[in-house]
Amino acid sequence: MKKIATLGSGLSFLIGVPILLVVFRLTVSRALRLIVDSAQLRDSAQVIFGIAVLVLWFAWLWGATAVMIDVFRTWGNRRSLAITSISHRASLLFVVALWSVLFAQRATTASAEQVDTHLIEVKNSELEVVTSSFNPIPMALATSALLIAAIIGRVEYLKLRQLRGASTWQRVQPLSRRSQFALGNLMTRESLQNVKPVQLAILQLQARECSPKVAIVEPNGETRTLLESPQAAGPVLAYVPLGLTGGSVVLIALHRGSCLDIVADNIALAESASRHVIAAAQLLAVDGSCPANIVRDADSAIEPNAVTIRILQQSQSNERLELTEYGWMLFPTCTPLSVFGMSIEESTEIEELFEDVKQPLVSVVESTPYVINEWSICVRLLGPVGVQTKEGNDIQFEKSKALELLAWISTHRERPTRVAARTALWEMNVQDATFNNIVSDLRRGLSRSAKDNSEILLRTFSDNLSLLDTVITDADILERAVHQAHQEMNEEAADSLRQALIYVRDLPFAGTRYLWPDTEGITSRLVLTAITAAILLAEHCLERADIDGVFWATGQGLKVLRGHEELIALRMRAFAARGDFAGIESEWSSYERTVRRDRHFGGSISPILREVHQGLIA
Repeated sequence: MKKIATLGSGLSFLIGVPILLVVFRLTVSRALRLIVDSAQLRDSAQVIFGIAVLVLWFAWLWGATAVMIDVFRTWGNRRSLAITSISHRASLLFVVALWSVLFAQRATTASAEQVDTHLIEVKNSELEVVTSSFNPIPMALATSALLIAAIIGRVEYLKLRQLRGASTWQRVQPLSRRSQFALGNLMTRESLQNVKPVQLAILQLQARECSPKVAIVEPNGETRTLLESPQAAGPVLAYVPLGLTGGSVVLIALHRGSCLDIVADNIALAESASRHVIAAAQLLAVDGSCPANIVRDADSAIEPNAVTIRILQQSQSNERLELTEYGWMLFPTCTPLSVFGMSIEESTEIEELFEDVKQPLVSVVESTPYVINEWSICVRLLGPVGVQTKEGNDIQFEKSKALELLAWISTHRERPTRVAARTALWEMNVQDATFNNIVSDLRRGLSRSAKDNSEILLRTFSDNLSLLDTVITDADILERAVHQAHQEMNEEAADSLRQALIYVRDLPFAGTRYLWPDTEGITSRLVLTAITAAILLAEHCLERADIDGVFWATGQGLKVLRGHEELIALRMRAFAARGDFAGIESEWSSYERTVRRDRHFGGSISPILREVHQGLIA
């Protein structure tokens, strides 16, 4: 029996560990690639995990060798010491390896959307597993789809506000690496969550004559009112998501003078929930403003014109979110829920992201753009992404990722490596076979467009993805024209600008869900390039009394950024040069409507543009 036990444990270790590692796709090559990629991204957690996987493989290799040696020794040596030594050593390694793969790995990749948890309590040296339907620990920011969407919306608002006031020869400062990762993670999470039905449901709740105080919104957008608002409550400042119950979002309406107590014996848990409530109140406010205060004293006065969040260990308030022995409970509706939270690290990360985005524009340091020689293929980025030959024929690919990969390579000529491309295009590690299929599809599609079927995406024995110089982007053409106009603005330069602006069709990368152009600042750079080209051409046309040319050039610029202040001012000056004061008023009214309707304007009229308007009609 001892021999059989020895062989059983040895074979289990010998066969079971590699099977488990392969099943979880934790091969040696994958671990090495994970370490390299994560080191470039400075993701220490993933680097450590990759090293741990390599250590586990090394332990298996060492253990497997020992098992094979001990198996032969066991059959040849009848001493109990030889028999038992393998059992202890191999079994221990097998248990450790099994725990590392099944439990440690699952704990790091478990979905943040899972609400049910298992609390392990140690009692009398025995493990008791207690299942709880609602987690007492507030969930991470990644679970709060509404707040994530609001954070991304705020980032877009801050970006567009800067771009609308930008002049020629300015650029947006790049985000820090930490902010790039934070924004990329948020955008990835948003792409996985369908928050639109909930957002529409909130708009419908706000439009009611008597908005509910507490409501539940199903994932499909259906709402249930749990508590009506008092008649004297006044207008709703914001509907704030408190947590999830049965997969549905629990909302509470905050009014001026509202007071919500967050009660827990562990103050740290209450503070985590309060940080989420405050952030959601400020970012989801109906009119963009929701003054809120946090107090930690039950005797503190409640401000009548603000929302007050009290963090307490005990409270008998009618409106409170309390951690009871059964989990979190919202009173007075007695609604059990798993609450959203926000850690101090998450809060700091978001604040740094906002500060990074608000950095002032800086003057452009003139640099030589990408050299354009004779080209045959143009990657269209200034609008919906596509590929065309010089004759205007579209090039199609079987896989949508092939088009995105081409767009990435064409905007990263300085270092188009496979590692960087995989990191940018996929949120998680992609299999080698999948990536190679994408590259092959891209190579075939480009080769079909060549007259001699020659390869345009070159085969290399390195990590580089090299394109021939015959492949350019419409952004290259535009940047070249702007560079020429910067050197000397003459009729030839104006004609180059005019030909380049023809390529502008919409916001860069319109209609795509690519994450890397925004996180790397490429979208903002292309927007400013198009705006600069439009302003240069419009000013040139205005000097020569070419009013139609002014309207065409500014119209092309407004395709990438509605409501740009300098473009609107040029259009009003063109109407004034023509003596068309009705046209000035029409342009101004159109601008005002855009400001009121577009949430990214924040409802604020540009004081500089107002001054231009008043000066022209005077």
